[in-house]
Amino acid sequence: MIPLPLLFIAPFLQGHSIEDWRGRPHLTPGAEATWSKAERTQKQKEWDKDRDAHWRMEGNEIVNDGGGVFLTTIQDYGDFSLSLEYKTVAGADSGIYLRGCPQVQIWDWTEAGGKWNLGADKGSGGLWNNQVHSRFPSQRMDQPFGEWNTLRIVMVGSYVSVWMNGTQVVHRAVLENYFDRSQPIPARGPIQLQTHGGEIRWRNISITEFTPKESVAFLCERAADAFLELGREWPPKAVNYEARIFSRDTKNHVKMEEVFVHGKKTWSEVGGRVSAELGISATTLPPQLEVRDLGVQHWAEQDLVGWRKVGEATLDYADGAITGSGSFRQNSFLISEEEFGNFELNVDVKINPGGNSGIQFRSSVDKEGRVSGYQIEIDGSARAWSGGLFEERGRAWLQDLKENSEGRSAFHLGEWNHYRIRCVGDHIRSWVNGIPCADFHDPQSARGIFGFQIHNGGKTTVSWKNLFILSLEGQS
Repeated sequence: MIPLPLLFIAPFLQGHSIEDWRGRPHLTPGAEATWSKAERTQKQKEWDKDRDAHWRMEGNEIVNDGGGVFLTTIQDYGDFSLSLEYKTVAGADSGIYLRGCPQVQIWDWTEAGGKWNLGADKGSGGLWNNQVHSRFPSQRMDQPFGEWNTLRIVMVGSYVSVWMNGTQVVHRAVLENYFDRSQPIPARGPIQLQTHGGEIRWRNISITEFTPKESVAFLCERAADAFLELGREWPPKAVNYEARIFSRDTKNHVKMEEVFVHGKKTWSEVGGRVSAELGISATTLPPQLEVRDLGVQHWAEQDLVGWRKVGEATLDYADGAITGSGSFRQNSFLISEEEFGNFELNVDVKINPGGNSGIQFRSSVDKEGRVSGYQIEIDGSARAWSGGLFEERGRAWLQDLKENSEGRSAFHLGEWNHYRIRCVGDHIRSWVNGIPCADFHDPQSARGIFGFQIHNGGKTTVSWKNLFILSLEGQS
C-alpha cells in the first residue's frame, strides 16, 4: 500500500467557512462549460443563495438541514484520498459525489428507515448507483445515530476504495458513470457533499491529490488482489491470468487497460468496461501477470504538439495513425522536440513490402535536416531484420538479426506490429511483437531526440500509432 499522508489543501476543507465552498446541484459533468459566462455567473448566484439557506457553520462543523443544493469544492480533483467525519439522523439520505458523479452512499441503515428494499440494510459506504460493478459495502459498519462516522475514500482512475470506521468496505471497485454508462468516469471533477431527508453534520475534511506515479503504484497493487479474491494460486497458469497496462495522456491523467484470459475466453477492459473481445490464442500469452506502465501517450491529437517534420515526406493523420510516404532524395523524419535519455518506448508499426524505415532514438538533427544516431530497424524486405540496431549516418549495423531466427520471424508485413524499445544507461534492447531482437551495450550516446523515418526512394509507405513514451531517468 502506498503511503497516503493527509494534506490539508486549504482551510475550507477543514470547514472554516461555507463561502469557501460553492453551491451546485445534481448536474451532468461538463454542463457548465457549455453555458456562457453570464449564464454561469447567474446560476452560481442562485446556487450560492440556496446554499446559504440550507447550510451553516457551528463551530468546526458543517451542518445541513436536509435540503438544498450540494456543497461543492471549488477545485476539481483527479486521483485523490479523501478523509472526513459525518453524523446524521434517522431518515436521512446522503452521499459523496466523486468528480461530480454519484456516489459513496450514506443513509439510514435501520429497518425503520424504510429503505431495506433498496439495500440500506447493508450499510453505508457502497457505490449504490452502480449497475454492473459492486454497489454495496462488504459489511455494515455504521455507528448508531448521534455518533460520528469516519470515512476514507481513495479514487484512482475509475477505481474507488472506501474505509468505513476503519474497515475497508469497498475494495477498488469501478465507479460507473451515472450520466453516461457507455463512457468512463470523468478524469477530473469536483467533490460534492449531497444530502436530503434529514440533518447531517460534517467535520475534519481533508484531501490529498496523488501524483501520476502514486496513482500507478496504487493500481499496480490491485494486481495480485484479483487472484486472492478468486481463490487462485499465485502465479496463475497461462489459461487464467490478467495483464494490466498503465498509461497517461498528455494531461497526466492515468488510465488502465486490462487483458483477461480465463480459460478459452479472452477480452479487454478499459476503466472496468469491456472494450474488445481479443482474437488471440490464450496459449500464446505469457503464463504470468504482467503489470507495465507505458508512460505518456503521444499523437492523440492531429496537431502533433511536440513533434515536427524534417524533410519532404507527406504525413497523413487518420484514425489515430500517422502515415508517411513520398518520393524524395534524402530520408525524411517526424522528430520529437524533446530529448530523452533513459526511456521505454512502445508503438505500433505497419509497412508495405519492400519498404524501409526505422525508429531513431538518442539522436540529433543538423541544420540540413540530416538525422544521426541509433535506430531500431523497420524492414520490409525479405532480409527481415526488423528490430535490429543500426546507427544512422554513423557505424551502420551495430546488431543485425543474422543469428536471431526467432527475431527475423517476429515482424509481419502488411499488418500492425508492436515495437518496444528500452534504454537504460548503455544498455539498448528492442522487442518486436514481444520477441527479443536487439540486446546491445554501447556508450556512444546517452541522450537525444526520437525520429520516425520515411526512407527515401519513393518505395516506402509506413504507418505508426499508439505511441507511448515512459521516462526512466534516474535508473541505471
